[in-house]
Amino acid sequence: MLAELGYIAFALDMFGKVATQPSEAMPMMKELLDDPAMMRKRALAGLDVLKAQANVDPARLAAIGYCFGGALVLEMARCTSDLACVVAFHPGMAPPVPLPDSDDRAVRAKVMVCAGADDPFIPGSAREKFIELMQAANADWQLIVYGGAGHSFTDKTVDRLNMPGFKYDAVTDARSWAAMRRLFDECFGPV
Repeated sequence: MLAELGYIAFALDMFGKVATQPSEAMPMMKELLDDPAMMRKRALAGLDVLKAQANVDPARLAAIGYCFGGALVLEMARCTSDLACVVAFHPGMAPPVPLPDSDDRAVRAKVMVCAGADDPFIPGSAREKFIELMQAANADWQLIVYGGAGHSFTDKTVDRLNMPGFKYDAVTDARSWAAMRRLFDECFGPV
């Protein structure tokens, strides 16, 4: 979808193997969440691969992520100044681990979080902590909370998992994508 809009898109494989069930994915995510230095190292290595591509302008970079990927791009906003903006769709929002060089590093990327009001992984306390952290980092940030939307509201296949709090929502999917496009236009101009 990004390529259709005229962007160069790069999908980072953080795990090196495929999980076919949520029960397989959770331990892989937990392993990285328990080792934030490794998580950052892999994410920044992927960003280096992207920047090395001949058709990529390293001064015009963004990162988007869904669920764990959303948490990852929020972490990338904290640990690199190479990104103009990051967009996290229904991300995990646990309080971040302090960075090795500073626990109050400024966030230079514009940050957008698109979250469902009924997402079991993003309680009100997590949203409040996010706001507190973004304010402390002098970030240019947005938190868009969509009423009636749960976790994975962008995933057209999530309903078949029949997991409480997980539900595709076509309206919220379209609204969040449009919000991301407006932020991209703000940062990079129309494609």
